[in-house]
Amino acid sequence: MTPVEPLTAHRFGAAPERMLPLDVAELTDPEGDALTLTTDAGGIWVTCTTDGEEVTVGPFPADSLRDALTVLGAFTRAA
Repeated sequence: MTPVEPLTAHRFGAAPERMLPLDVAELTDPEGDALTLTTDAGGIWVTCTTDGEEVTVGPFPADSLRDALTVLGAFTRAA
């Protein structure tokens, strides 16, 4: 997956239609499937997009999502 860095895109003059707000991070694989994390006052929303279909869940408290990703990271390092 390729991460999108919104702040970097903004600094280097990316076209406005290609820029993401600073509270969004997106990962896209070569087939065009995407994982988007959006932060707002309620927490973090997770959106998965594939084949034109989209599913969004949340909001998750930032601490809970961080803890879940930490556990997942420990699993992948142990494997």
